[in-house]
Amino acid sequence: APEEVDIEGLAAGVSVQGYVKRVDAKGLFVALDRSHDARIKLSHLSDGYIEDPKAAFPEGLRLEGKLISAEAGRLELSLRTSAAATKPGRSLADMSEGETVHGRVRRVEKFGVFVEVAGSSGVVGLAHISELSDGRVKDVNALFRQNQTVRAKVLRIDREAGKLSLGLKPSYFEGG
Repeated sequence: APEEVDIEGLAAGVSVQGYVKRVDAKGLFVALDRSHDARIKLSHLSDGYIEDPKAAFPEGLRLEGKLISAEAGRLELSLRTSAAATKPGRSLADMSEGETVHGRVRRVEKFGVFVEVAGSSGVVGLAHISELSDGRVKDVNALFRQNQTVRAKVLRIDREAGKLSLGLKPSYFEGG
């Protein structure tokens, strides 16, 4: 059994280990010891996208995460790697709004496409359906496919939430 964790002595940024106890639609729960569990929200499971969290994090899997909050005995962890910690490359912090980036389509959805920025440490941004074309888009799958290389304009960066909004409209790249 894991040794007893002193949650009073834990501070944000500390690494803790535990075992996956349960995975649900909001994230996963990790048993740190017999009496303490921590939650990891889906958005904190990885720097990239995880298609099937239940398959990627089976019950009983041992993992290590960083504590992001410990309020009123409720522990919140993150498995995201802090910028360039393990993967070399650009992070969200290195990017600026208005710049042009290249990337690869990771996933196509009816509401837009997810693009992994080339040369980054796994940074993935969303190009909303309204930012895919200068005209109306009826079928995203008709325009983009998985693994397609694209050029994108960085529209918005929400560093706090770790979100990147991209634009793929051809008009963004006219005249240069």
